[in-house]
Amino acid sequence: MKYKKLLFFMVLFLIPIVKINAASFSVSASSKSVTVGSNVTIYVKGSDVTGRVNISSSNASVLSSGNNSLWIEPNGSITFNAKKTGSATITVSSSSLSDGAGNDVDLGSKSITINVVEKQAPKQVSSNNSLKSLNISDLELEPAFDPGTTEYTVNAPEGTATINIQATPQDSNASINGIGEIAVFEGLNTLNIVVTAENGYQKEYKLNVNVKEEPIIVRINDKDVSLVKQANALPQVSSYYSPSTMEYKYEIDEEEKTIELPTYYSEVTGYTLVGIKDQKGNINLYIYEDGKYTLYNEVSFNNNIVIYEMDAKNIPQDYQKTNIDINDVNITAYQKDKNSDYYLIYGMNVDNGNIGWYKYDKKESSIQRYDSALINNLTIENKKYKTTIYLLSGICGFMLLSIMVLLIKIRNVKR
Repeated sequence: MKYKKLLFFMVLFLIPIVKINAASFSVSASSKSVTVGSNVTIYVKGSDVTGRVNISSSNASVLSSGNNSLWIEPNGSITFNAKKTGSATITVSSSSLSDGAGNDVDLGSKSITINVVEKQAPKQVSSNNSLKSLNISDLELEPAFDPGTTEYTVNAPEGTATINIQATPQDSNASINGIGEIAVFEGLNTLNIVVTAENGYQKEYKLNVNVKEEPIIVRINDKDVSLVKQANALPQVSSYYSPSTMEYKYEIDEEEKTIELPTYYSEVTGYTLVGIKDQKGNINLYIYEDGKYTLYNEVSFNNNIVIYEMDAKNIPQDYQKTNIDINDVNITAYQKDKNSDYYLIYGMNVDNGNIGWYKYDKKESSIQRYDSALINNLTIENKKYKTTIYLLSGICGFMLLSIMVLLIKIRNVKR
């Protein structure tokens, strides 16, 4: 019995496995919804089948093709054009098909329905870039708001540091820049509110904000200028300085007042910096020391240098005072040759507080420490070498002349 079972399984193993494929086809479309004027592709995918199939449209006025039959081997495709809105059913049916063994087969028909819709008109993009409303904190606009008016004036009380600009566009698809919490300073502030329409066109509304000021007048270089009383109006300075304040007493209309004046202070330099506004409204930083104001010039390289102006007696020999622009800062410098790209500047390294001379290469826009003592020593040594060379040259010349005279005398004696 055991041997019979074994023989049975061996026979099963030796019987070849025969793959049986049934002839068939399926129908699909590139899209089941197309617009008028476009095309749709009908795909016929066959399996173990070759031959011709018939193609028909239930509504040729909606979907039509130049052919009514298709050869598949085993796949094929045909294109229909969408004529007008509606729906049409595309039917694929057997015509003359044979399977992989060459036998004629009738696989019936298969259908797919396609919808044709109107082409959507392109979306109209709005060009409306006007404001619907404009409000500034609790302040009054002059003139009253009107969408067609693009410039306004606002008067704010003394001490106002920020205003809140609120605005809405007429078109919800437009965007607005320049609104929200905005910093302002004493005096005139010109702000711009830009409305960008959906199509990208822009309109600018100009806002002149006058913050009332009671200026603290000081006199620098025979000119009346004013101290900056708001910290947010101070120009930016290097990170070695920290925001600070100092008690400042002044007199206005014969009345003595005290104010906490915003400043910068650095423990490295030991300087207190205050803001000074000139008659044109420009604000610069000045060193404040013992009631005196000195313009603060700082230029940045791989380190930050505070520039000083030297007395004539301390300027290196053969150098002349001049002015140059370094990183958009106009500073005092010293030049030996007007055609040279090299300048000397004197200042403090804010990194470490060291004060001294620096050589600036205008062409390379680089700076390096300049050892004036070493240069002076080299100059003295050079002068010594020159003197020695001149002396030796004189001795050699005298000896050469003496030899020539001696030779002439010897020649005359021989004659």
